[in-house]
Amino acid sequence: MEMEEEPPLQMTTRPSPTRPPAAWLILDRFIVHRSSHRRPDDAEDAEPSAASHDCIGRPIRAYLDVADPPAVSRLYLRWPPGTPSIRGMEPAAIAAHGDCILFTAYAPFMDPHCHHYTSTFVPVDYFVYSASSPPSLTRLPP
Repeated sequence: MEMEEEPPLQMTTRPSPTRPPAAWLILDRFIVHRSSHRRPDDAEDAEPSAASHDCIGRPIRAYLDVADPPAVSRLYLRWPPGTPSIRGMEPAAIAAHGDCILFTAYAPFMDPHCHHYTSTFVPVDYFVYSASSPPSLTRLPP
C-alpha cells in the first residue's frame, strides 16, 4: 500500500450565532485525519474535543466541526505527529444517531524489523464519539 499525501483542509460554514443550531446535520462519512498539520484557522484548541487511545496506546483526539445544513459537518481526528495515513485505510463514519458517531480508525504501527510503517497487518479500532457536553471518545473493545 502506498502512503497518501494529506490534502489541504476545506473549512465549512459555521452555525450562525443569531439562529439556533439545526435539529439535524449532514455528516461527511470521510473523517479528516491529521497528525502534524493544523487547521487553516488554528481553531482546533478552541473546539470542544475528546481524547482516547488507539489499540497500540497512541493518543487520539476527536472534534466535530458542525455546520448549518446544507453545508457538511466533519469529524476531525488528530494523532501524534508522524502517524501515517495509508491509502484505502482512512478513518470513516459507519453510523450516527443522536449525538453519537460510530467510526473506524486504522492503527498503523512501526515494523521493528524494517523500521517503517507496515501495511500488511494494520489493526482496526472502532470508536464512538459523543458530541455531548463535554464531548467523549470511547474505543470499543475488540
